[in-house]
Amino acid sequence: MTGPAHSPGLAASLRRLVAGALELVELRLGLLANELELEKLRLIEALAWLVAALVAATIGALLLALFVVLLAGETWRLHALGLMALLFIGGAVLAWRRALGRVHGDERLFSATRAELARDRAALSALGEDDADAAPSPPSPNPPPR
Repeated sequence: MTGPAHSPGLAASLRRLVAGALELVELRLGLLANELELEKLRLIEALAWLVAALVAATIGALLLALFVVLLAGETWRLHALGLMALLFIGGAVLAWRRALGRVHGDERLFSATRAELARDRAALSALGEDDADAAPSPPSPNPPPR
């Protein structure tokens, strides 16, 4: 009395299909979580570079001010202070550019997750096309003449 809709093979196939789909969703959510963590680390690194830029700029500005104040003093001391001020200001500029580079990186958010989902979609489309090709064509209403 069991018809084709209640065959044990169909139920097992359906269970495997659902288990596979759930495993795929779990995998994609894990990838999304990893990308969120990477994005958080990237922003923390950019913040650290911004702090370094601010510290270097502050020290550079203080040294530059000291350089201007001591301009009338001994010649060699002024050169040393001027060189140190230029080094700190240069460090601040480099840190600032590095921080901006990290914030405005060319990586798209969740690019790996998007790529994986596109591959999944392509695989499912190909699977659907294979199933359509494998499906038997309906019988012709008129049998061929003998």
